[in-house]
Amino acid sequence: MNRSSTNPHILLFTLIFIAATGCTMTEELDVAGPTFSPEGKRLGGALGQENPLFDLDEGLPADLVEQGLGAPDDIRPREVDGILTEVWIYQRTTPGNTRLEATDTQEVPAFNPITGEQIVRIENVFSPVTDQIVEHTELLFLDGVLLGWKQYSFTKKEYN
Repeated sequence: MNRSSTNPHILLFTLIFIAATGCTMTEELDVAGPTFSPEGKRLGGALGQENPLFDLDEGLPADLVEQGLGAPDDIRPREVDGILTEVWIYQRTTPGNTRLEATDTQEVPAFNPITGEQIVRIENVFSPVTDQIVEHTELLFLDGVLLGWKQYSFTKKEYN
């Protein structure tokens, strides 16, 4: 007898459960450590891929950096010990990848096929999860001159 490896009842139950639960969103962050100004002067991640011919060098004027990378997503002025600096922030997010993940368990009544007794079985409850990678780049400027930069990324999970 040739049987499919996927039980159609489980698949149907999962689809009905997803449709009936509605959408709720939470975030789970998985942070990767920052990388600081590398010797090669090449930006990594999505920002580096968008601008493959642009090399960062400490000492570059802000207007040249803006020409090479485009306008930053945010500019944050900072004052430390009376010295005014700016932090330019670029953030890129990859498109989401959605999959099913076991998020809970539930007790389901069942019958033991050998003894015929009623038992309780524990089954996983699955929910759709969307993973996105968020890449964050910060450039530090003093008097309009680039001093250095750092990049880090994290995974953002949304439970639908």
